[in-house]
Amino acid sequence: MIVRLSKVTVRLSEFIVRLSEVEALSIKLNVKLKEFIVRLSEFIVRLSEFIVRLSEVTVRLSEFIVRLSEVEALSIKLNVKLKEFIVRLSEFIVRLSEVEASLHKKMNFVQFNSEKTLF
Repeated sequence: MIVRLSKVTVRLSEFIVRLSEVEALSIKLNVKLKEFIVRLSEFIVRLSEFIVRLSEVTVRLSEFIVRLSEVEALSIKLNVKLKEFIVRLSEFIVRLSEVEASLHKKMNFVQFNSEKTLF
């Protein structure tokens, strides 16, 4: 009976040793898991910072696009004004040509009359 009790005690001791080894492995695994969680949290923080910067860039790009649209609108208005100016300038040139033609007629008429009077 004592031998059996000794064997049971030895086996229980071995079991306790194995349980201690399992507990040690569990503690190591728990530490590794906590380290992983810390690294994952740091990554999430960096990713969040990146997303914030990306949002800021997006806002700036949107503002730039708005300004470009405003410049485009001004350019279109300027183009319309320029075309209106070209039309008015063309009309002015036509009138000048008409005045010039009229002056040539009058000068020719005056010259013709003065030549008639001379003869």
